[in-house]
Amino acid sequence: MTLLRHLISLLLFLAAAAVQAAPVATEHTEVELLAEQDAIVPGQPFWVAYRLEANPGWHTYWRNPGDSGLPSAITWQLPEGWQVGELHWPYPELISTPPFATHAYHGEVLLLAQITPPAQISGDTFTLAGDAAWLVCKDLCLRETAQLTLQLPVAEHSTAINQHRFDVARNNWPQLNQAWQLAAGRHADQLYLQISDGPRALDPPVHFFPITADQIEPAAPQPLVQTDRGYRLQLAVSQYSDQPFNRLEGVLVGGQSWHQTLDQRGLKVAVDIAPLDAAPTDGLLIANQSTQALSDNSVSQPGSTMGFGLALLLAFIGGAILNLMPCVFPVLSIKVLAFIDMAQGHKGHVRRHGLLFALGILVSFWVLSGLMLLLQQAGAEIGWGFQLQSPGFVIVLCLLLFLLALNLFGLFEIGGTVMRLAGNADTGSGYSSSFFTGVLAAAVATPCTAPFMGAALGYALTQPAQVTLLIFTALALGLASPYLLLAEIPGLLEKLPRPGAWMVTFRRLLAFPLLASAIWLGWVLGHQQGVDAVAVLLLAMLALALAAWLHGMQQHRASRRRWLDGIIIAVLLLQIPLWQQMTGQQPMTGQTSAATAATWETFDTDKLAAYRANGEAVFIDFTAAWCITCQVNKKLALTHEDVIRHFANNRIRTIRADWTRQDPTITAALAAVGRNGVPTYLYYDRAGAAHLLPELLTPDLVIDAVR
Repeated sequence: MTLLRHLISLLLFLAAAAVQAAPVATEHTEVELLAEQDAIVPGQPFWVAYRLEANPGWHTYWRNPGDSGLPSAITWQLPEGWQVGELHWPYPELISTPPFATHAYHGEVLLLAQITPPAQISGDTFTLAGDAAWLVCKDLCLRETAQLTLQLPVAEHSTAINQHRFDVARNNWPQLNQAWQLAAGRHADQLYLQISDGPRALDPPVHFFPITADQIEPAAPQPLVQTDRGYRLQLAVSQYSDQPFNRLEGVLVGGQSWHQTLDQRGLKVAVDIAPLDAAPTDGLLIANQSTQALSDNSVSQPGSTMGFGLALLLAFIGGAILNLMPCVFPVLSIKVLAFIDMAQGHKGHVRRHGLLFALGILVSFWVLSGLMLLLQQAGAEIGWGFQLQSPGFVIVLCLLLFLLALNLFGLFEIGGTVMRLAGNADTGSGYSSSFFTGVLAAAVATPCTAPFMGAALGYALTQPAQVTLLIFTALALGLASPYLLLAEIPGLLEKLPRPGAWMVTFRRLLAFPLLASAIWLGWVLGHQQGVDAVAVLLLAMLALALAAWLHGMQQHRASRRRWLDGIIIAVLLLQIPLWQQMTGQQPMTGQTSAATAATWETFDTDKLAAYRANGEAVFIDFTAAWCITCQVNKKLALTHEDVIRHFANNRIRTIRADWTRQDPTITAALAAVGRNGVPTYLYYDRAGAAHLLPELLTPDLVIDAVR
């Protein structure tokens, strides 16, 4: 009889499995109910999984979806006497679409619920049923629903099935850890989560996901600070928090290193919040976790999946293309002219000139990247080209280019310590000029972002310092590569034209692009400090030209006139009060034309959030007056009548984020999309998805991208 009962149970199970509903497949998701055991035992609780699997690139949402989205849900259809517990949620991923962030899952997720049947169940089988609803998103979001069923036999005993899948799901549940001492405090609009007696090395990324919506700003940075008592995570209170709250509950998610110490990546947090008299100031900043994804397969932001090798390659290619950008080409043309003159000399000297020129570029990029890292560690919001946000640097570079133009016109000669075009390569003179020409090339290169550079720089500045320096080294080598090839391959030098009288004319011709660059920098200063500062800059250039002319007169005299030297020094000293006038001016407002102001709005995070919340399409132009590429794109593409008409006809909001002066908000917005310089062009479609456009624009490219 016992054998007969077992055979009947087996037949009932096989019959139930045969009629069990298959997974429901929608266009972008597969959903179903899974049981952990093969039968229902009356009165004994068992676990069921509400399984969702989004197609590659698509995602579903956590219980608190963040700035947008909806949590997956299921409404159970159970008769009286059956009890079902709440869904158990694995820890989520952070998906960033600045200035918003959401909490979601890519791929498969199992949401487990415990069901307790009554002690008496009529019938040999029972069908679990529920109405499932979920939101699945990629470039657009779709609300999908399905009726799910799961038929199981009723038996005296049950056997575990799907055990591994359920164990994996439970392993991804955040757990309480009694060894950790957690405390929370609040001062003004900041919350501070103190972590004590935890692992000795709490490596970033670390992110806190609140269970309750509208408590914490999802997209706000979460700086991790090491203190004497452990670690402190700083959280920004949500701008939509209209109710006081004194308890913090959520999930603290760490990186892969947590697996080694905790066998998991998510920790439950449930602590009372104590008011603080002042914000904590002690501690050492470890990481500013603004939009760091916390999933192995997350694709939260553009460039986040870029590898080190690809970043190196893109940096090198971008550096090579930088030679053709309008901000760099005039200076590098001077070096080509020098190589033409050197080509007839000793090849060893030519090689050394090329190496020193490359070394000047390398040293400049190392200094620049090191300075950026130090300032960022100190809390400054800066990015590529940050030095041109300083009026003082703009003035120095403008006067230097103007002085070099006067030199090319033959007004005077500059010694080798700055640059000497006609140095004799055979004597080995002018080595220092090659080095400083490389420095100058690096200085004028920083206003430009060539194609491929944006993604590489965005990747570099999110990596450890040694990786950042290697990326900048690849960028510098790309910039120096054409001249290294000329210096290292004698055959290329032989193909250059022979020096002659034409070089004098060509040299003077090269002065005009340098003057154009100086005029452009004067325009940049006008945007930064106003028209009065530009007028004073012109006076400084006049005084500098007078000093250069007097110096040229001295060079052509057989004997020096000391009184003439005194006049030169006096004229140069006049630069000091002029300098104070230029840097002390305040920037002018209202310089934008009425036509432009009517089309382009000033970048404002609150406005942007409101537009996106209303489902509006938004195009953002991250630009700066000192970025020549930005100005070219503006003239050729963004102000083109077809583009303006397309924006207007399709009701696309246009926003201009002007980075001419240092602006931490714009710097943070650039970093959030994996960029660290301008130009950057970002389009948010009506579904809320973010799209990055190339650095070089055409009208058709812009229209196609936002279409």
